[in-house]
Amino acid sequence: MFYNAKSCQMMIGSNTVNYIEFGSGKKTLIILPGLGDGLFPLHGKIQAIAFAFRYKQFAKDYKVYMFSRKNQITEKYSTRDMAKKQNYNGLMIDTANKSYSERYLKKYRLFIPLLGKVGKPKDFKRFIIQATSCIEHNAFSELNKITCPTLIIGGANDKIVGNKASFYLAEKIKRSEIFIYEGLGHATYEEAQDFNERVLEFLNK
Repeated sequence: MFYNAKSCQMMIGSNTVNYIEFGSGKKTLIILPGLGDGLFPLHGKIQAIAFAFRYKQFAKDYKVYMFSRKNQITEKYSTRDMAKKQNYNGLMIDTANKSYSERYLKKYRLFIPLLGKVGKPKDFKRFIIQATSCIEHNAFSELNKITCPTLIIGGANDKIVGNKASFYLAEKIKRSEIFIYEGLGHATYEEAQDFNERVLEFLNK
């Protein structure tokens, strides 16, 4: 039931890491969330079930593990004013406007302001640290060390990292394939109806 979804926690040194697992396949698939983990860390049975349904196409062939980041993250940096001021409503609306296609935004425009009304974290410390890490981290020169087959999927209208980011990755990673969804943005993985099937096809080659 619910694809054997479980909410778990493990120790790494003196720290803890939350993760969810689902599926009953013999192969292992690991999913690492993006910056959204800073606002919505993986936790609880309901969230485990929600992700299991979202990625249910993988449940038959794979045992899927989705890892959050460490629960105790050392604060080292500052970041952009919107996060500093803890303007959660503005942050969520701005992220939605930059992540989704115009077609999607037009369809759900009336509901987008609601994003800033639900799920507000107790504080922004976790998000600020992760956001700063994303801004300052640069491993571009290390990408050529990736030797395994790699699928790169992007959106032609990505307003978060730019529409050229996927092509830069493909140039540096030798054994890579690239597919770009026209008309979609950073949230391609949510909008493209065949996204999971495309990834599953690549994994099963």
